[in-house]
Amino acid sequence: MRNNVRQGLRVLRGIPEFLGKEIEGPAAIGPLATHIVALSGEIDRLDALVGEQDASTRAFRGAAQEAKKLSRKLQHEFVRPVVRMAKLLSPADPTLRSQLKLPRGSISYQALIAITMGVADRVEEHKAKFVAAGFAEDFVDKMRSTAEALNKALEGKAARNGRRAGATSGLVLEFARSREMVRMLDDMVAPLLEGTQRLAAWKAVSRFAREAKREEVEGQEETVSMPTASTPAATGGNASPDTHAA
Repeated sequence: MRNNVRQGLRVLRGIPEFLGKEIEGPAAIGPLATHIVALSGEIDRLDALVGEQDASTRAFRGAAQEAKKLSRKLQHEFVRPVVRMAKLLSPADPTLRSQLKLPRGSISYQALIAITMGVADRVEEHKAKFVAAGFAEDFVDKMRSTAEALNKALEGKAARNGRRAGATSGLVLEFARSREMVRMLDDMVAPLLEGTQRLAAWKAVSRFAREAKREEVEGQEETVSMPTASTPAATGGNASPDTHAA
């Protein structure tokens, strides 16, 4: 999607440039200058939103990778060894064995956190046995802190995803607004260029706005699609995962 946005911005940038070079005099309804400045401002806002979306996407991916790393750490470096050792230390304790089970299949991050905290609470009363068997004195504390770190990473992931969604929503709204501005400019500019070779070039530059308008008139569901660059006519001259396997 970001490539389409950038391509769309390149097309939009060409419109004020074209109008500044090719149009002489005001339209029947008034000067074009104010509308050209307004469209340029809209394009600048789109540029800023693209940058915000890029930054939030990178941050989201970083948080997602951190959550994935912590999830694997919890499963393979803490929960599994602790549960295995509990079975070795208490082979005749069916209650403990039933309370300490390895997660199976696909589970959510939050389920893994709950399992980890439950295991930590259950084995803490037997910690001396685990330490005597070779576990670190602070292994229970490390389990809990890693689970807390995973929870914090999930919160950061959700927050960054929210910012990314906000930037995307802003792009949709701002692009729709810029498209409407181009449609209005088309109504003003086309009569000025009627009968000249420059009209074909203008139609090529502003084509995406009229195409989108036709889709709406025909009753099709409107989707947010960025314009594709057009070659002016020769006569013109000028778009975790939230759960992971445990």
